[in-house]
Amino acid sequence: FTRPNIAFVTSATTTGAMGGLVGADGICQSAAAAASLPGTYRAWLSTTTGKASMRLGAGGWVRTDGLPFTNSVAELTSGTIYYPLRLDEFGNDVFTTTVFTSTTTIGTRQLDADTCGDWTSNAGQTPAGLGTTGTATSAWTTGAYGSCGSSRRLYCFGVSETGAAIISPPPPAARIAFVTSSTWTPGGGLPSADALCTSEAASAGLPGTFLALLTPLNTTASSRFSTAGAPWFRVDGVQLTATPAQAFADAYWSAPLNVTAAGAYVHDVVWSGAPALTMQGAPGNTCLGWNSASPQSFGGIGAATDSQVANAFGGNSELCAAAHRLYCLQQ
Repeated sequence: FTRPNIAFVTSATTTGAMGGLVGADGICQSAAAAASLPGTYRAWLSTTTGKASMRLGAGGWVRTDGLPFTNSVAELTSGTIYYPLRLDEFGNDVFTTTVFTSTTTIGTRQLDADTCGDWTSNAGQTPAGLGTTGTATSAWTTGAYGSCGSSRRLYCFGVSETGAAIISPPPPAARIAFVTSSTWTPGGGLPSADALCTSEAASAGLPGTFLALLTPLNTTASSRFSTAGAPWFRVDGVQLTATPAQAFADAYWSAPLNVTAAGAYVHDVVWSGAPALTMQGAPGNTCLGWNSASPQSFGGIGAATDSQVANAFGGNSELCAAAHRLYCLQQ
């Protein structure tokens, strides 16, 4: 009998002077012991001479709530992440916070980031590399920066077990949600966006009606969908929220909507519209109702790798002549 390893983000913080990798591993081990988590744990950190990915063992990893994080080092370093690593050793959701890593998506040292004297110093010539909890694909380990003297959390990975982190397919009654493989340029209105969702769903053999999660002019993105049906799942079996209503009301989804209908994991931006799912669209954030591809018009965009809805759906804008992916939800 084999079981998966456990992975978590520490509840406590540390500066870059954590006693090297030995000290960092000790922080992880002490945190695991305080929460009665079994096994041996190592910190997800790279040094000037070593890769974080080489510090992990075989097998997959689940979070402290039992939900799968990733199934192997190969999956992790290729961006295949199920539920983001935002739970601490006690099972508390820390949502969005930053973590010392100085590690790239493929598990190697981040060359433009400091390793804080290989994690022995509070000083550094350049900022250390940080990951962001609540994200996936790449941002979970790279993309942010902070000084070696700042206080950050650590990612901790169990290395004692060899079992798989099982992810089940979506239940038969589930409604499917995905991000498009192709990009879309405004100009044809909502029917054009819906057509791309319909086409990619059909190519993947997904039945039902799919609409783009876009904010219409003078109404809300949530108004396009019924909350009376089943909750939405990604095609890999990850459930976005416990109920469909929470998909539009909660500040966080359970995981980013960054998986295509064909099952590919992507790191990209998407067209969205208004800054929130429950905010009405205006001409200046919907590309004039998605009917304009003019470089003088603007539309809202979000980040497909983020589970915080404010970042996944809103927060930025783009010229309407640009091409970006779409979120697609089954009606």
